[in-house]
Parts: sequence; structure tokens; C-alpha cells
Amino acid sequence: MAAVLLRMALDPDLKQLPPATLERFAPPGIDRTLWLDSLGPTGPAELKLLQVFARIPAPKATFAMGSVGLREVVETWVREFPADAGALTRIVVSATLGVTASVELAARERRLLAARTVVPPADPERETVRKLQEELSRFAREVSPTSAFVACGRPLWVSVPGSTLAPDFGTETYPLEVDLNSAGTVDLLGLPGFDLARARRVLALRDERGFFGTLDDFFTAAELSAEQHKLIVPLSDVR
Repeated sequence: MAAVLLRMALDPDLKQLPPATLERFAPPGIDRTLWLDSLGPTGPAELKLLQVFARIPAPKATFAMGSVGLREVVETWVREFPADAGALTRIVVSATLGVTASVELAARERRLLAARTVVPPADPERETVRKLQEELSRFAREVSPTSAFVACGRPLWVSVPGSTLAPDFGTETYPLEVDLNSAGTVDLLGLPGFDLARARRVLALRDERGFFGTLDDFFTAAELSAEQHKLIVPLSDVR
């Protein structure tokens, strides 16, 4: 998610800051325009992001970044700043190779890009990659904001009671919470019974079907033992 947030911060189409947001964050008694300029080129997007995080509903309001999914951030951003919907959709689709909006397109992109890291591609393959990248760019411009996450299903949050996540800074720890429909390899490695091979196998199965509809679908794909099942619980059962 960090790569997508960085693109948001740098995208020129997200630099327009509503007066109400500027008023909310600017210190009293100073020139707001000068203060905003002092924040640098990413200042407007960073202030928007602060407002987005403040609007994400509890219980996620106590979050570490690990307990907030990209979908939550983007959908909350669109609610707060509707004019940014088109730019946000373009950023998400481009940054994720279309994985959130088109399972088929993303699978083809990943297979070809992975092959390029193994052997230098022949000219015909390079041309195929170029065409796919053009297709992805066109798709990113055309997909509607309501379809940006159509291939992901709804968030499927789970927790591992007793396990914690330690941030890179500070001393506070947070409960280990994972959205199974947006988790990456590192996220899954934090779950009981997962090694690298199992994490990759589960992600490959999720890519094929688009998302897990239920926790049982995830357990079936992961082939975990009954004891390991008991250690992974829906987040609603923990709160």
C-alpha cells in the first residue's frame, strides 16, 4: 500500500485542497497559503490523507497501518473528496497492475513481467509486454471509480489473538490483523501455519478466483490443520 500512497502524494491531480480541509489543519493566526506552501509539493495530498484516516470508522480508528486496507483508504478518500475519484482510480489500477479491477488482465501482466526477470525477453515478447502495458494504461483511464476493486471482493479481516505487530518506530504494538483479500506474501507469513511456499500458493489461488468469499474459502485454499484454523478468527469475533 505504501507505493500507492506515494503515488497519491505525488500525483498533480490530487493537489487541489478544499478550503475546509485547509482550515481544519492550518494552525490559527498564520497565513494559510504560506503555511500550505511550506509543506512542499506533497502537502495537499498528505493533509487529505490525514482527513481520510480520521474518517475511517472505528474500530479501525485505533489502527496501525497494517490494520487498514488500501480499499478502505481509497473508498474513504472518494467519500471525502469526490472530485478525486477519477485520479484515485487511475492511480490504484496502474500501481496494482489492474489486480484490483481485472483478474484476467493482472494475471497476464504478472506472468510476463515475472518471465522478464528470469531471461531477457525476445523481441516478440517485448512487443507483447508493450501492448499489455498500453492496455493497462487504457484500462486505468476507462474503469469507473465504483469498479476499482470489483475483482477483490469485500474485505475479509481476521486476527490472531495473542499475536502483535511492532511498527518500525515507537514502542507501541498492535494486534495482528490481516485482510485476506488484499494481503501480500509478508502479511500471510504472519499467520499460523504459513511458510513462503504456502503463502505463494494461496495468493496464486486468490489471483485465479479474484478473492475469497468466506473464511472457509481461505482455509480450504490454505489447507491448514484444524488446530491452525482455531488460531485465525474473524475480526468481528475479537472486537
